[in-house]
Amino acid sequence: MLIVEVTTEALPDNVFDSIRRLPAVIIGVARSIRSLVGVPDESLQIYDVLLTESDLPSAPWVQCENIDATLDSLVASIDSSSGAAVALVQLLRYSSELELVDAIIAESFAYSMLQSGFRHQVWLRDKPTKPVKAFEESAVLIEREDGVLRIILNRPEVHNAFGAQMRHDLVSALELAKVDDSISEVLFFGKGASFCSGGDLDEFGYLDNPVTAHFIRTSSNAAVGMAAIAHKTRVFVHGACIGAGIELASFCAHITADAGAFFKLPEVSMGLIPGSGGTVSVRRRIGRQRTAFMSISGEPVGADLAMRWGLIDEISDFSANRLSEHKSVVES
Repeated sequence: MLIVEVTTEALPDNVFDSIRRLPAVIIGVARSIRSLVGVPDESLQIYDVLLTESDLPSAPWVQCENIDATLDSLVASIDSSSGAAVALVQLLRYSSELELVDAIIAESFAYSMLQSGFRHQVWLRDKPTKPVKAFEESAVLIEREDGVLRIILNRPEVHNAFGAQMRHDLVSALELAKVDDSISEVLFFGKGASFCSGGDLDEFGYLDNPVTAHFIRTSSNAAVGMAAIAHKTRVFVHGACIGAGIELASFCAHITADAGAFFKLPEVSMGLIPGSGGTVSVRRRIGRQRTAFMSISGEPVGADLAMRWGLIDEISDFSANRLSEHKSVVES
């Protein structure tokens, strides 16, 4: 990795291109607001993460109380999962130049490669092993009222962990919303204490062939389905919105979050990268540098900061009104 003090000097094109192509995480640091004045926007594009202690940080900067402490944490995360961290920033650098579906496929290629990597294999070895349980009911519920379709994640006992059955059921629901022109609005919820706690950890490693996993992800992909109906979809999130929980939601046109909601991208710590479209959807909302910071740090982002960054569009006190007009679908 490289840690660089950001300056106002523009870099020559050949230096800019050489640094940007390095197989390393490049972190830019500005310790005061004075350091930010006059920095050319194009010069910031060489950095994968940008940190400042300034109290007026605009995109793509991440404000931190103590840069040295934040750097120590990022360095430790990168050292423990360097392959995933580098693959992540390389993908984020170039996927913005791809069409949406192509970028999602590129994400799946990188994810599949990392599934067979040493760091992920160590993580699989050390995680508790539990049998994969069969569902007695649908992992996703749908309700139709005139032109409104409600999609409800329905595994409240595990905080709506996103597994194979939920993916299958969600893809079917999204396809309905796409092909039925009489559906003018889609409302998306999660039952129970959380919207979605991310990938079902009990299923990680269940399919041990990364090539097969790639073809499954790209042939039955909830991210592509969500993007197709994003223009008419509102999602209401609460509690834990981890991994797939925020990656899929970020495709939607409007995200309303409960004040207590929090958001995390923890995959790098597992030797992976976001694999449910997050390198596309989250990047489009908050930019690649903040997406890289969320992913590499694995730190939770609260609703207020998510609102300032643009990760969500609105904060509403679900605990007070629980979306009264839709109360039946979000109650525990």
